[in-house]
Amino acid sequence: MGIQQVGEPEEIRPYKPLGTKWLWYWTYLHLPIGSLIGLIYSVVQPSVWGVFVVVPFAIFQLIIVYGLDRRRRWGWRLNWIIIVWESFYFILSNLTGEIGSFEFGVQFMIRFILIGLVWILPNYIYWKKRATLFN
Repeated sequence: MGIQQVGEPEEIRPYKPLGTKWLWYWTYLHLPIGSLIGLIYSVVQPSVWGVFVVVPFAIFQLIIVYGLDRRRRWGWRLNWIIIVWESFYFILSNLTGEIGSFEFGVQFMIRFILIGLVWILPNYIYWKKRATLFN
């Protein structure tokens, strides 16, 4: 690389678009469908849990969809709440054995490790690389 003379064209590198298939799937399928399922569940099975947890969470998902669609930094940040929520839901759902038992602990640790390697880590890498897409 030398000194560039006035009027000398700059080196043009080919543009490589950032892979956004997961972003598209997450924003336009996963979150809206999850929200819809939550709203339907709360109507079909009305309960205090549905009214005070499921419905607000479904609305929260739609707010995140809006933020991600508009490429807002706040949507990118709030998105992590959904990722962590789904992680804990997966880890804690359908565990067998009593809390504190060896069986329970082994199941919890296996799920914790798997969800970390298969869900949290890939999402962290993916979303961190795409942070520049959000303003």
